[in-house]
Amino acid sequence: MADHSKESQSFDRFRQDRIRIMEELASIVRTAGPVSAILTDDLSESIQDLYEVFDRYPVRRNMPHCECCVTSEDIDLICSKPLRELAAADLGKYAEKAITTWGDVEDWKHFLPRLMELIATEGLVHWANPETVFSRFREGKWEGWDPVERHAVGFYFVSLWRFVLSRYRVIPLMETPLAVTANDYLCAIAQATDDLSPYLRMWRADRSITALRHLADFVVDTLDQVMKDGTLGPWWRGRAAETQVKEWLSDPATTQRLEEGMASSSSGPFAASLSAALGHLVRLSKWIDLKRFTDPGRPSQ
Repeated sequence: MADHSKESQSFDRFRQDRIRIMEELASIVRTAGPVSAILTDDLSESIQDLYEVFDRYPVRRNMPHCECCVTSEDIDLICSKPLRELAAADLGKYAEKAITTWGDVEDWKHFLPRLMELIATEGLVHWANPETVFSRFREGKWEGWDPVERHAVGFYFVSLWRFVLSRYRVIPLMETPLAVTANDYLCAIAQATDDLSPYLRMWRADRSITALRHLADFVVDTLDQVMKDGTLGPWWRGRAAETQVKEWLSDPATTQRLEEGMASSSSGPFAASLSAALGHLVRLSKWIDLKRFTDPGRPSQ
């Protein structure tokens, strides 16, 4: 009973810590306006590569579209400026409807570099979240594209993920105290590829405090959902990569990483967060038959 009380107190402190961080973030956004992330060198390079590789795809004013939901004014808007000058608000509607009801794969390739740049710097393309935007890679069958194009996209994915792990909640969403999380970006990448093993290996190998804080958040944010309905969340449903992530979470090495973090941060400001996350992970292993959430044919990451 005493252990349960300590876990509850630890989790309450964790929630209070996150509320404080969000309130501070909201204050920054209110006083300074929307904030863009300062990109790492390799992420900046990967975005520049996208611009260069996909430069051969021109903008088309006569792109196919559903006339019920896309107007000529909508098309004029995204064709009215040089690609690099298009704002998130300009591209928001297109990002939601690309390939499915607005334009084809070649049109998507034209706008792709700017969309990826906005995802990296602002977290959203207006109201289109990363999962929606990245799902268009699957719609466009990107893994069958020209090798140079595939390499450029893959380089961007890896560079973006490395950048996310190196920063903690640095990209406010629009003008709210919310922020894009590692869960959002990992789930977004899962919309484009079924194999997340390289990204999970990167996360486990990253010994930074920011990667550890992302892990603590990820555990707390997703495992409540797993215990509720067996999934990591709506965008994860139906994705083959979901099984990989569940295996990775249930792997003892993930618990060990949180324990190591606890040992090195026992008196630090994030101790409550790590303790709550570790408690969640331990409780999950006790309360749920992990065989429900794993594929015996796939090795753990």
